[in-house]
Amino acid sequence: CEYCNTLDADAVSGHKSRAAVLDFCSLAGVMDFFASLMSGGRCHIVPDHVVRNIDLLTEYLKENGIDITWVQVGNELENGMLWESGRVSGKNATNFARYFGAGREIVRRIYPNAIVMLHISNAWKTETLTWFYDLMRENGVQYDMIGLSLYPSYWENGAYPDWRPKAQSAVVNFSQLHNRYGKEVMLVEFGMPASEPDKAK
Repeated sequence: CEYCNTLDADAVSGHKSRAAVLDFCSLAGVMDFFASLMSGGRCHIVPDHVVRNIDLLTEYLKENGIDITWVQVGNELENGMLWESGRVSGKNATNFARYFGAGREIVRRIYPNAIVMLHISNAWKTETLTWFYDLMRENGVQYDMIGLSLYPSYWENGAYPDWRPKAQSAVVNFSQLHNRYGKEVMLVEFGMPASEPDKAK
């Protein structure tokens, strides 16, 4: 469930209001709630506003009896968040580190035991994974768990390619990331073509 601001739900972007997030949690009877806070590049608002919104949302959920186990600060963040100032590129991640850290500090204050996740896409791209998480380490970014997305079969050249090579690479990367950074790894997004349900099984 992804939250971007405290205004009414936006059906186009998929961002939810505080009330919509609470309804979702209550309906699901959530104990292990997964919150995506501070969206990636899509959320073009000033950092102070974003930080305040995270504060409001987490306090609102806590006050309404919602327990959070995992918190994802951002979504598929290999390009950063809050562009342009929070963009991640090459060796540049200074502002991103500050923004991510601000979100993490708020979560920790309200939910001290929540697991804070740092999430990027393309779990099969070893070079991108090591570049990003090495850069995070160099910039002192603190997090508890690595989160990854995997969509192994995109439409290309008139067909869906075999999903297995990318999935196999991702599985190898899970162990390598764990060993390299000392973090647990969670696959937080996975998808297969809806038009090929037999392969998705």
